[in-house]
Amino acid sequence: MAKKMYLATTLLTLLLGTAPKPNNTPKRVAYEKTLETRLEGQKGGQEILIYKSRKKLYLYEGNRIIDSAKVSFGWGEYFGDSQKREQGDKKTPEGEYFVTEKHKSENFSYFIGVNYPNLEDAKRGLEEKLITQKQYESIAKANKNKTIPLQNTRLGGAIGIHGLGRDYYTLISGINWTRGCIALSDEDIKRIYGSIRVGSRIKIFAKSIR
Repeated sequence: MAKKMYLATTLLTLLLGTAPKPNNTPKRVAYEKTLETRLEGQKGGQEILIYKSRKKLYLYEGNRIIDSAKVSFGWGEYFGDSQKREQGDKKTPEGEYFVTEKHKSENFSYFIGVNYPNLEDAKRGLEEKLITQKQYESIAKANKNKTIPLQNTRLGGAIGIHGLGRDYYTLISGINWTRGCIALSDEDIKRIYGSIRVGSRIKIFAKSIR
């Protein structure tokens, strides 16, 4: 139906001498190229895409969205840069990670572990003298072997995707309230938990990426 309407509109505008132009603006072309690259990278695997700008989590299987949910982030993001840099800044990491573990949680219903700090976090931490060379090497090894990295350095740790664990989620929906984790409603985490696999890729996008 939409195709027929488009053809009819095009024919009419041609007769009037004002045919519509395709949407080839630089912004649109860049968006489509980025989308194409992202989908190409997803083929054959599971990936969790988390957008800070949308406060949304999308669960992909290959290039198909199989689930989505609203999310909240660390409350420290209301102050300055949104990227997590060190222990205690109450901010959510940005970058590429993977699922390290998943289990029930007494406080938050379910918990899905994220391999923070990753190699990029460790490189930055070493440059800024937040971690030692030995700690850097340990984190690098964990990332290579897809295991849980050191959690007790000055970079912080214990980052994951979890539920609320209480019944008043609707009151704080849309508000960043965690200490750096990604929080869903209990209903959403219970549903998504069963689909997510250990080892799956996680991409957390900065606020500037729509």
